[in-house]
Amino acid sequence: MQKKSANKARKTTLIISLVAVLVLMGLVLKMATAQTQPAQPGNGGTTRDVITTTDKAWDGSGIYYPLSHKDKITAVKITIKEHGATPWHYHQGRTLGYVLQGTLRLEKKDGAHKEFKAGDVVVETINTVHHGVNVGKGDLVLIVFFSVDKDKPLSNNI
Repeated sequence: MQKKSANKARKTTLIISLVAVLVLMGLVLKMATAQTQPAQPGNGGTTRDVITTTDKAWDGSGIYYPLSHKDKITAVKITIKEHGATPWHYHQGRTLGYVLQGTLRLEKKDGAHKEFKAGDVVVETINTVHHGVNVGKGDLVLIVFFSVDKDKPLSNNI
């Protein structure tokens, strides 16, 4: 049973990594519903599920990529305890998250907010102060991919 769970976790991590790589390579995305593309001859029986496609960050702002020519990509697993929250912060690079478990509420200082549940993709804002709150029951677990200048922090607390 433990082996099946570990394999499922590896598959989930692989899918999330592939999605993040596509986004971080500069694809401009547009919101879409999940669409399964059936296995085709010669592709090893692989199917592909589009989780999300968008050209907007979670707050409606457009997607752009700051050019530093020395970015690093970092993947982080974040766990926020029930009723917990991140500090107020902002990101200087492109950030993409995937909610594995729980419900995340992202809030900006002006009160604008949006909620994301397990299975949702979060396209973060750049240089916009915000914080994340666990508004669900139990732990909130996210996988977050950061593409940021290698000389800058992944996020900047306020």
